Amino acid sequence: MIYNNHRPFTLKKKSFFRLGHVMRIKKKSFARLKHLMLSAGFISCFLVFPAAGNTATYFVTNTDDSGAGSLRQAITDANGSGTASIIEFQTGGTISLSSDLPILTVETIFNLSDYDIVFENYGGGSSKILRFDNPLGEGVFTLGAGSLWTNTESLTVGYTDTGNLDISGGGALINTYGIIGSSVDSTGFVTVSGTGSTWTNNNYLFIGDQGTGILFVSDGGTVSDMRGYIGYDIGSYSGAAITGENSLWTHSESLTVGYYGAGIMLISDGGTVNNVYAYIGFGAPAEGTVIVTDPGSLWTNSDFLVVGNAGSGVLGIFDGGVVTSPDGYVGYDAGSVGIVALSGGGAEWTSGNYLAIGYNGSGDLDIYDGAVVNSLNGDIGSGAGSDGTVTVSGALSLWTNSNSIVVGNSGTGTLNVSDGGTTSTIYGYIGHYGTGTLDISGGGSVTDTYGNIGTYAGSDGTVTVTGSGSSWTNSDYLIVGNAGTGTLGIFDGGVVTSPDGYGGYDAGSVGAVTL
Repeated sequence: MIYNNHRPFTLKKKSFFRLGHVMRIKKKSFARLKHLMLSAGFISCFLVFPAAGNTATYFVTNTDDSGAGSLRQAITDANGSGTASIIEFQTGGTISLSSDLPILTVETIFNLSDYDIVFENYGGGSSKILRFDNPLGEGVFTLGAGSLWTNTESLTVGYTDTGNLDISGGGALINTYGIIGSSVDSTGFVTVSGTGSTWTNNNYLFIGDQGTGILFVSDGGTVSDMRGYIGYDIGSYSGAAITGENSLWTHSESLTVGYYGAGIMLISDGGTVNNVYAYIGFGAPAEGTVIVTDPGSLWTNSDFLVVGNAGSGVLGIFDGGVVTSPDGYVGYDAGSVGIVALSGGGAEWTSGNYLAIGYNGSGDLDIYDGAVVNSLNGDIGSGAGSDGTVTVSGALSLWTNSNSIVVGNSGTGTLNVSDGGTTSTIYGYIGHYGTGTLDISGGGSVTDTYGNIGTYAGSDGTVTVTGSGSSWTNSDYLIVGNAGTGTLGIFDGGVVTSPDGYGGYDAGSVGAVTL
């Protein structure tokens, strides 16, 4: 369940994207995400933290390079204690250092309270486990121009409370694991902005582990990891925005938006995300949403992309945004819900090999207003019990499959082509092993080489072509009832053409044509 201004709503099939009501999340409106995150509800869970009696606190009271009250002295004292420590800042400003700080050898929390701390032209920061947590305020730690901080293990922003970290002006942060919003009721904000500003996670990056995490990558900043998660655990409601030309988030393996929690990702204004494979809405009750919008914005999956794996997934591609994947699945497992909507010229999804809408679950694909989807083979209602619907509507809207479209493979599939929309393929099957429906209206057009309605025994296919300018063109044969049941209706000026036509082709089949 996602909470919007304390009023719950759940992503529902058919209700999220509709013609004329396509959701567009732009850069300005994404700023509301912080408010949504902070108003989200959470589910409590059991966590173990260092006991209060085993934690030492050291204070930073000035921005000096060394001496009493300096950060250097606080780190030295924390290391000397040999126990988990808190370094509390009681002043803000820029800390200028003449030499490297000591390596933090104990688990340490930086509590900035309401003070802002800036490091510039500093190359020696290093620690084992570091956490940013501000129970007394919202101070920001900035790793600025020419600065480098290296963590040999994990870095957490928002451990049990609120943490803020900015990497800008060419600053660089390196760690093994990154966590934004670690525990229940924690909130973490990280911004990576500007050319040369980088955050490198050599292993996983969790944006919202059990708490709330928000990541902003902008103006040419770069974030990298092996596996990235947005909304990892139940109760986490988290998001990431990758905005601006040359802004990049890259994953050497996978990206999951909504693992078991709720996750949102925005790619806009020329931002880029790269990974091998990806899930939107991985496990029930996860809810994941990804928006790719504006010319130059790109999400590249070098392997598969799943929208609604076992949870609920939504993918919106708008106004020049582009998504690529060799294989795409919308509504993968039984009980899952996947919704994909494309709208506007230049909006494109290329699933180069296979695209399934309703693989074993429920899937919707809506292509509007000049958007384009490309694939080799397309399935609508693939597995037994699945339910898939594809709508192609509006001038220049196109779904092209260079080999086949199967509507109702073993499940239930529906293809609607209307208002100047177009689909094309070589092999068109309506009711293959399952139940398939093709509806062409309002000047929509479907072209293929071979058309087949009711392919195999037990299948049921229905095609309706209605209205002037609506057409189904088969450049070779058309079979109505091959071994199953086929029904073709042509009404009010609709046109169907084929050099050869067959009705009730095999023994036991049923074919009916109505004009």
